[in-house]
Amino acid sequence: MYYTLSSIESSIDNTFTRYVKNPVNHLFGREESVLEEEVYEEKMATSSVPAEKPLSAQHQLVKPGKERTIAYWLLAIAALVYIMISLGAYTRLVKLGHSVTGMHPIGWKGQFEAMKKHVDHYIRRKQSGYFQWTFLDEYLSTFIERTIGFLFLAPLGYFMIRGFIMPKLRNRLLGLIAMQTLQGLIGTWLLSYEHKTRTSIHDKSIVSTYRMFFHWNTTMFMFAILMWNGITLLRSPKHPITQENIRENKSLRSKMMFVFGVNVLNFITGVMVAGIDGSRRFNSFPLMDGQVIPSGYLSQGPIWKDIFENVATVQFNHRLIAYGSYILITGIWIMSRRRNVTVEAKRSLTALLIVANLQIIGGILVVLTKGHWISGFLHQSNAIWVMVASMFTVHVLSKINPSQLESNYEPREFQHSKTE
Repeated sequence: MYYTLSSIESSIDNTFTRYVKNPVNHLFGREESVLEEEVYEEKMATSSVPAEKPLSAQHQLVKPGKERTIAYWLLAIAALVYIMISLGAYTRLVKLGHSVTGMHPIGWKGQFEAMKKHVDHYIRRKQSGYFQWTFLDEYLSTFIERTIGFLFLAPLGYFMIRGFIMPKLRNRLLGLIAMQTLQGLIGTWLLSYEHKTRTSIHDKSIVSTYRMFFHWNTTMFMFAILMWNGITLLRSPKHPITQENIRENKSLRSKMMFVFGVNVLNFITGVMVAGIDGSRRFNSFPLMDGQVIPSGYLSQGPIWKDIFENVATVQFNHRLIAYGSYILITGIWIMSRRRNVTVEAKRSLTALLIVANLQIIGGILVVLTKGHWISGFLHQSNAIWVMVASMFTVHVLSKINPSQLESNYEPREFQHSKTE
């Protein structure tokens, strides 16, 4: 049986749409408008007269004129979540742990004295000279977490009362409140395991890999929702586009959705490595202790348990997916150079390639330095930027603003002068 290249690409695109694109659309709440956008893009690509847009993506979310206000608020919350994730990564990497739950941001001196009464932490940290830094880490973690809650809930209530937020975005943000509550419960669940496993003043902090898996990924899900909606509201036309740009963007979109899915999987496996301190073993590159597939791979009981707890399996899987992710990102970047995609798409893919290079270099350094906290911290923090760049690229390829068409395009400065 013979297959043409076009038929193979069509089959791949259909597979991506079914197993990657549609689930991600649902994840970011795009299922309600995706059909209208597809029909609209098809009309724009086949007609010289732009089709009538039912309702812009921004105005489905907020009241016209409030796009930037809501966008900056959402992105500010996302920035605080990023800081919280980075601080959590640092806490785990240097084995500080958390000894005081229910710390109050106000009255830090009293909290400082209360922490000293926690004999386990006090003796161990006083001996090593890290007690004050341990307290600061715990205090900042609690302060940032509660600041996020206040800065999210108070403005949300105000915006809803004033009618700035449309029902579509309102429902997403109310869902985030439930997720934030779940996140707090998971954090408490995580700490309860840590306290149970430390039976001596000389024990280091240990967390359950399963609990940390849920904790990190729930936080990243919230971060992704905030970023996606913030980007939707903030993006505005900067460069004119043609109908050919639209067709090329659409052809590249399903492939980028697959790349995004691989990047998500890469992040998840990285969390699994962190959960068992997997970077402290097999500290050679590119082979793992001189082997392509390390000894002990898939050798510790049930597969579901092996992929979480076996260092050889977890680290090999993460390496393999990281290589695949980097190859795919490089490949789609090369494709964008050869196709007439929009300027914004080319720039976002270039940014993605840059952070992907940094991530590969960082991963190699983590292995060679045996999981040193500095290389580990930089690697884990940059992983979030890889996710942001991937998400932004998907957004650029997915959402075309009709005012960017050459026949409709107006410079950004002129648009602002008209609104004023």
